[in-house]
Amino acid sequence: MNIYCVTNDPFLSQELAMQLSPSEHTIELFSDGLAALENINDNLPDLVMIDTECDNINSIVLINLVSRDSKFNNTEIHYITTKSVSDPEGFKKQNQVNRIWPKPANISEIINYLSSQS
Repeated sequence: MNIYCVTNDPFLSQELAMQLSPSEHTIELFSDGLAALENINDNLPDLVMIDTECDNINSIVLINLVSRDSKFNNTEIHYITTKSVSDPEGFKKQNQVNRIWPKPANISEIINYLSSQS
């Protein structure tokens, strides 16, 4: 599975990189949302994780730029947020997000989910 993670959270980045099996997953880490957007257009990922903590672009704007581009129809989009989402199902539908992960992130839960997707 090809995974893109956009976050400036060093703990989250480090844990994902260290715990995902390199034989089953390729993970690209970006703190800069604009750099991720440029790169993502060249390499279609299977899954994109976008954190509220990303640089140079609002995370919701980044989610919408990815989700509304038809070439990413088969790409799962996950949102990692410190903010409470009052209507998670409505948010997911409106922004075409497959899953919302609350922060502080439960790294084990995320790793288990990603590992089961390979």
